[in-house]
Amino acid sequence: VDTWVREAPKSIPSNAFGWYLTTLVMLDREEEAWTLAKQWLQAPDAGKIEGLALHRFDAAVRYVQGQSEGLYVNRLDPAAVKLIAETIRRLLNHETLYSYAESMLQDWRFRNSDPAIQLIAELSAKLSKDAATLPPAEFRFLFQVVYRDRGTAGAAPLLETALARWESSVGREHAIFEELLLNYARDEVRLKFARSRFAKASSPWEKREAAWDLFQQLLGGKWSDESERECVTLFPALLQIESAEFSEEN
Repeated sequence: VDTWVREAPKSIPSNAFGWYLTTLVMLDREEEAWTLAKQWLQAPDAGKIEGLALHRFDAAVRYVQGQSEGLYVNRLDPAAVKLIAETIRRLLNHETLYSYAESMLQDWRFRNSDPAIQLIAELSAKLSKDAATLPPAEFRFLFQVVYRDRGTAGAAPLLETALARWESSVGREHAIFEELLLNYARDEVRLKFARSRFAKASSPWEKREAAWDLFQQLLGGKWSDESERECVTLFPALLQIESAEFSEEN
């Protein structure tokens, strides 16, 4: 492989370094493979990584996760778990390797370990502390990591923050918070979001979609005379598009 790298680096396929690590293991040179994997994981703290450096990094990530080329293990040893946790911490704010942190955190074998539980607790504290200022993509990622296995009980304050940020944002940021609220908001926060979404809708189609969402939230919530009156006020937005569809078909 070293000769290949020197003489024809552009011809090396992306999985070559993974097979190299696997071959070392098959030759009973696991310590050497482990040392190489740890070296390859030391990607720069910032900036773009590409070419052979990226191929090595990817191979190292897969190796420590027990998912190298032709090699799969169901259980991660303590050294691998510790290294994965350290790598995730380093990559959370990395410009181009952020997705690797996401992937490693989603590995069930890692998530059940003590280092993972400690890491998730750290991320939960960071989310609570910096919810108002975190970049939207990081907010969404941390929220999904923290609440993936335990449901959204206790998440209402964070979702209220997400709602406030959705209301004050535009473009990509607005879309990220909207997706988060649609997927995770419940009860009063979900109803507030539905009402705000309906009020902000501009086009007839957006209005109808938001009206239908709000209508469903009202029907699924605690029923009252006020809920009934609010449902009735949504009929024009719902029926307007139905009427337009009927006219087009005929």
